[in-house]
Amino acid sequence: MANFEMVGAPAVGKTTILKELERRWTPDQAWMLDHRFPKGGPRTARAESHDILNTFILENSDFYERLADFCLNHYMGRSGKKVLFDKFSRLNNSLEIIALSHAFNDKYPIVLMDECILKHCSALVDKAQDDKNAEVLLLDNRLASGFIIVDGPTDLVCRRFIRRAERVRIYTGNEYDYIRKETDASLRRWRRLAALLKRLSRPCLVLDSTEPVAENADRVIEFVERDLPLPASSPAVALHSALLSSEAIAVAVSSVLMCAL
Repeated sequence: MANFEMVGAPAVGKTTILKELERRWTPDQAWMLDHRFPKGGPRTARAESHDILNTFILENSDFYERLADFCLNHYMGRSGKKVLFDKFSRLNNSLEIIALSHAFNDKYPIVLMDECILKHCSALVDKAQDDKNAEVLLLDNRLASGFIIVDGPTDLVCRRFIRRAERVRIYTGNEYDYIRKETDASLRRWRRLAALLKRLSRPCLVLDSTEPVAENADRVIEFVERDLPLPASSPAVALHSALLSSEAIAVAVSSVLMCAL
């Protein structure tokens, strides 16, 4: 089982890449997307999702408690109770994605997650450079087996952010310089994470959002499937089995001919 989390600044282009992967997905792939993507992700009823989440938390209580303690220690004193509650609500939603991916790991050993734990538990990114507890969590495969960080130039990402905000009518009219400053800070935070993951020898792929989306999707597939076993139903495995069978037949035929001679 391998979870890969895709993260990056708002409007950097994560969903664009994931939508391209969703377009390419077929049932014989070795990977799937998390359940928020209709194609390529498991469609699970809400009640069943809660049951799966509760089971996952019970079976992984040490991981959940360590993650919750980290959030509590980081936010207590900095935020009010409502903000803290919101953080835990989003943390539970993130854990639901991980729990669902574990529930489907027999058929799909690789799951691509869109902004799961790290996005909603920003303390791991904010303090990761000087907090050993964060490093321990980042090394836990239940958080993610690898990370895909989408990067890009500040001005391009900033313009995308404003266009998206205007499109969905959430643009508050903030000054461009303010949005640019916040965007730049967000990009630097994810670059620091990439440096930390490299230091921890964690699998990490950094994508440039200025590159064609098809090429970035190719890199993601190559990254997540590298050195990972394919499921038994995979065409690559079937082809390998067929080749082995052909080789075995050839050896058997050769042996019979040698005996006949």
